[in-house]
Amino acid sequence: MVKVPNKEYWIKRSELTLIANEKSALQYEQELKKAYLETTQKITKEIEAFYGRYAKDNQISLLEARKRLRPDELLNFNKQVKLYLDEVKRLGDKAFTAEYKDYLKQLSGKAYISRLEELTANIRHNLETLATRYNEGLGEELKNAYEDSFYRTVFDVQKQARYGVSFTTPGGKQLETAIRERWMGQNYSERIWADKNRMLINLEQTLAQEFVRGRNPRQVSREYAKKMNTSYHNAQRLIRTELNYISNKGTMKAYEESGAVDFFQYVSTLDNRTSDICREMDGKVFTTKEGQTGVNVPPLHPYCRSTTIPFFPNDEIAPLIESRIARDKQGKSYIVDSNVSYKDWVQEHATPGYAQRVNELLERYKVMDISPQEVIETKEVKDRIKPLNEKEIKEVKDRIKPLDEKEIKKLNSKLEEFKEFEGEIKEILDNAGPAYQRMFYKTAMKLKTISNFNPRQGAYYQQYDLVPGHEGRYAAININIESEKATSARYGHSPLETLFHEMGHAIDDRMRGSGKRLHCINKKFVKAMKKDLSKLLDKKGDLYADAVREFANRKNSKTSGIQDILSGAEHLSEEYNNHDIRIGWCHSKEYWTKGRTKEGTEDQMANELFAHLNTTFIDKDYADIYNKYMPESMKEFNAILEKVYKKLK
Repeated sequence: MVKVPNKEYWIKRSELTLIANEKSALQYEQELKKAYLETTQKITKEIEAFYGRYAKDNQISLLEARKRLRPDELLNFNKQVKLYLDEVKRLGDKAFTAEYKDYLKQLSGKAYISRLEELTANIRHNLETLATRYNEGLGEELKNAYEDSFYRTVFDVQKQARYGVSFTTPGGKQLETAIRERWMGQNYSERIWADKNRMLINLEQTLAQEFVRGRNPRQVSREYAKKMNTSYHNAQRLIRTELNYISNKGTMKAYEESGAVDFFQYVSTLDNRTSDICREMDGKVFTTKEGQTGVNVPPLHPYCRSTTIPFFPNDEIAPLIESRIARDKQGKSYIVDSNVSYKDWVQEHATPGYAQRVNELLERYKVMDISPQEVIETKEVKDRIKPLNEKEIKEVKDRIKPLDEKEIKKLNSKLEEFKEFEGEIKEILDNAGPAYQRMFYKTAMKLKTISNFNPRQGAYYQQYDLVPGHEGRYAAININIESEKATSARYGHSPLETLFHEMGHAIDDRMRGSGKRLHCINKKFVKAMKKDLSKLLDKKGDLYADAVREFANRKNSKTSGIQDILSGAEHLSEEYNNHDIRIGWCHSKEYWTKGRTKEGTEDQMANELFAHLNTTFIDKDYADIYNKYMPESMKEFNAILEKVYKKLK
């Protein structure tokens, strides 16, 4: 009997599909973001033009805005509406909604139009155009995701069974029906139009309120840009959730078509972002007949990343497909060679359109040709970061040059508030070496500001939020150098400690490229942290006695980072609570635990430890402390940095 690969194989396969989907989602989100920015710019121009025509002293009252257009203005407006109607006609019936077409026809037939209606109509056309592009683009992405998940699953089942299994290829109306099917009350298209309608409902009301407040065009544009930003984040959520839905739908259809998969197992991506409901569902087995989206088939919630895998109770696949063995044109069953490539299999069994796409994007599908054992080994190697060898270290040193004078000047400008420490910062970065120096520089250049822009708060790195004094949301570091100098004088640590700590958070986030933060890409980093903590808290060891004595010295605040990590560990288990080491520097319990699972708290600790370890570049004392108490963590931290150095230019 043909044995199926173990559960680990199917899980790794599902993870690879998830990664492919996330890459597709990210790529489409980037395209859509450009469309949103373009639309926002067009709306801004419409608002500015409106003020240019009708405002006095850069302001316009609601009464003025509701005045009727003059005959010549109405004539120009009707010409504009005709252009909109021509565009709708040119793009065809599927491009815009029937409701919008009726709206334009009604406008063109009106004898009177107010200025406010004119502005609303011009803004609405931009929103309708954006929604149309969004709808068409996501529809294509969903079709691709459905076909990918369907064919990948059928291919895997056939290859493991070594028999051809008859199935109906998805295409044409069947594919269109699949992506248009409603789930949880709506399909993707209806959700897009619903979000667009929410924008339209508030449009005239928002404009009226802004006019009543006497806002200038820049303020009105800024207010609407915020609403567009909210709409984009709604779009991100929809894209991720719909791609998960259609991918799982394609997989479930493949189970049904194969005739070999009577059971499926729910698989969750277990990390700090995993929801409680998915964590509870992980590993549960159901019959394919009882599979139901939102109940036991993902997505169970927005942004869901869970999936399913085939489940074979007796670890045998051949008996399950004997009744479904496919016949070739001569009426004979065919064997699927275990060495057949995904490309060759697709050319033979998929629709011509999908086969052509695989040919064009061959690199994307190479992973389908990795053997079961290689899939598992590949994933394990990916999770394991190896230190650079001597040859690689030399290559990095030869390739990466120190900052030149122009770059140093730009860095100093970004660190304007640390002007009195320019020499000290340069010395630290010079001692750290060209690779860290350049990584520090690149990260700083990606931040909007490193300053005390939020005086009411302490120091922090923000990934993406509003920055007072700047329009929009940005990555930035809030830090008060005067406060840092006072704390440094009182407790004996470097006034640059917090700067390097928060820059550590920024490096963790901004130097990742895409996907997970740096502290997450090396699975051994969390393990090393826990190993270091266990050794530190071993009361029979010398390290514990040293820590009790050394950490009790309030003037030696260079141990504060390790105290902080210990405070987080206390919320993991009793194992980390029974000790006499002083913890005076730490984040709050809420910071470590609120809304987090145990794995989430561990991830947050690793996040903070990664930031703390950046302070080891300040001087030898910091490095000695972490090498003494967190040696394994230091080792894996350096391995992560070396991985980044290899990609630096």
